[in-house]
Amino acid sequence: MANKQKKKQAKKAAQQAQQSGQNVVEIQLGSPSSQSSAPSPQPPQGLRNRQSPQQAQKIIAPPKVYNHEIILNALSDAGYHRARVTSLSLYDRILGGICWAMSMSYPKPKGKQWWFFEEVDGAKKNDKERQAEITQMMQVKSDIHCNLNASNHDILNMNPQVVGPLVDFVLARINNMVLDKNAFFTWSGLFVCRYDNRPTFLEEHFYALRIFNTNQYSDAIRMLKFDHSIIRDDWVTGRQMLYEYANYSRTGRRTFPSTVADGYEIVRRPNPELVSAAVRDKLDILMDTIMNSLTERTHENVLAMIDLVDELRFAVRLSQIEIRFYQECGAFHKMYSQFHDEGSAFLKTNAVAYEINPSDPIKVTECVEDIKERFQILNKYLLGNEIVEKEKRSRNLRQNYDEYDPLGYYHADNSHRADVLDKEVKKLRLRAMLCNEIPKELDPVFEAYNNLQKKKEDSFPEPTEEHIGLFQDIDYALVDDITFLMTSVTNMLDELDQLPPIVDKIDYDFRQATRAYANDCHNILSDWYWKARILKEERRNLHRKMRDLRMDAKIVKHKIFFAKPESTLLMKLNGVLGSVTYTLKRWETESMEFKIDWASKIAAKEDREAKEAKIKEEKRLQALEDARAAKQAKIVKSNKKGSGKKGRFGKRH
Repeated sequence: MANKQKKKQAKKAAQQAQQSGQNVVEIQLGSPSSQSSAPSPQPPQGLRNRQSPQQAQKIIAPPKVYNHEIILNALSDAGYHRARVTSLSLYDRILGGICWAMSMSYPKPKGKQWWFFEEVDGAKKNDKERQAEITQMMQVKSDIHCNLNASNHDILNMNPQVVGPLVDFVLARINNMVLDKNAFFTWSGLFVCRYDNRPTFLEEHFYALRIFNTNQYSDAIRMLKFDHSIIRDDWVTGRQMLYEYANYSRTGRRTFPSTVADGYEIVRRPNPELVSAAVRDKLDILMDTIMNSLTERTHENVLAMIDLVDELRFAVRLSQIEIRFYQECGAFHKMYSQFHDEGSAFLKTNAVAYEINPSDPIKVTECVEDIKERFQILNKYLLGNEIVEKEKRSRNLRQNYDEYDPLGYYHADNSHRADVLDKEVKKLRLRAMLCNEIPKELDPVFEAYNNLQKKKEDSFPEPTEEHIGLFQDIDYALVDDITFLMTSVTNMLDELDQLPPIVDKIDYDFRQATRAYANDCHNILSDWYWKARILKEERRNLHRKMRDLRMDAKIVKHKIFFAKPESTLLMKLNGVLGSVTYTLKRWETESMEFKIDWASKIAAKEDREAKEAKIKEEKRLQALEDARAAKQAKIVKSNKKGSGKKGRFGKRH
């Protein structure tokens, strides 16, 4: 309870100090808050609609009154540390930040390098060089469709009411680059290549992870005099960290060396060379010198800030997250190689399966049933028509009277003709019996074919636990853990705001250093947040492709496995069908009356179908005519009702 009361009193005292005009940094607009919390990550393209810089400018409403400190804080929080260097001129700090922000999307204006340079190490700029820098910046301002009114004179004199909206505009463009998923092409490029060489993969992976999304566009203007090497060093203490940030803000020089030869923050190695202990000892000595000169209240405030940095343990936690990134990317590329290998094998197998033309069970069944039906029809015709007719003629001949003779004359010797008819009747009876027996020859082969088709259908590949388990090895908690660490950084800033009021300039400088450190941490995590989202989605997509590929491979193997027995049975079935069909057609041809009767039945069926189609069409046309008449009647009725309304001066005529 006592600690809570102290915090409330400290917060109230800080508010009173701000109202009394003490030197406390204001919250800038157009960039993340410098007092309350660090910026939250914004979704890239595909997660929400991208906004144009003009739209972003409308949403992030510029303040009515700007001052130089608000502008410098906005640039610093956006990642331009040179804005914090007090040894630089105001012109270099602000114009350099504007050119830096523009260079993110315009690395080489008109195909040339940026002309801006700082007045450091004895370098001086004359009026002509300043005008050239401003002119180039104004040309790029026009190219990026910035309609804000600004003159060279206003920029040269750093008029805050002109420069402020311009800074908000260019920083909004950087935010939109973060929102654009396509801007992560360096990171996304990891997932479209196959790395057979592990060292190459490690180099490309750590390069793509550690480079900021917005920095991948240009090598023209970067923060060459400051990088994040010290943030990534696990052995650096809070004292050393705050001294480095505060000293850089005062001198524009870094004491802690970069772990990369070219001075960039980008590290292409998984384990950069460690900085010697002597360097960190030097930072401690320099920090001790400052701490010994502080007043008691300032000393307590600075110690509280050091504790905030130490308790965050950002470097250790960042290293743990980076290892998980590496493990996830390694798992992705391992599966990516498997996917390509299995895909190549699948193409070869599929080429074999492509030549296989499996039978259609439905058509085969229809063919067999049609043959059996035709045999049954022929059997009924033979027994019910042709045999009966020939037997009747035979009986008449044996009675010495032929009723089929046109003249009806008596024939003395018709026994020979009757014998011939009897033989034909006997033959037809045998044929009728065979019409029942021959189709049974199809049954054994057809039954074996159906059993094979049933077995083939029952053993068709289905998704198994193996396919479902593919998704279980994804580190789904990576995004959540990054978000949790971002929340820890935000909480650190909240605790920084709850410290006792600012005592003096040194106290203020260390608070600004702590805030700059927190913003850098948050910017790294914000960049990694979306990279983790992209990584998770790429892994899920690859798992889906692998699952589908393995299912397709199983289906193709299943098809090849049943191809040979199916073709064997089909050949047997075709052989039996061929002989049976030949016999059936010959018998149908020999029975002329049957052939004529069959043709008449088919013709009658076609006539019946034609009549039904005609009746259906007439009904459709009649329905359309009835609907048209009903609509016309409704219109006429409506017109009559309207004409009967009374006007202002009585009934209309």
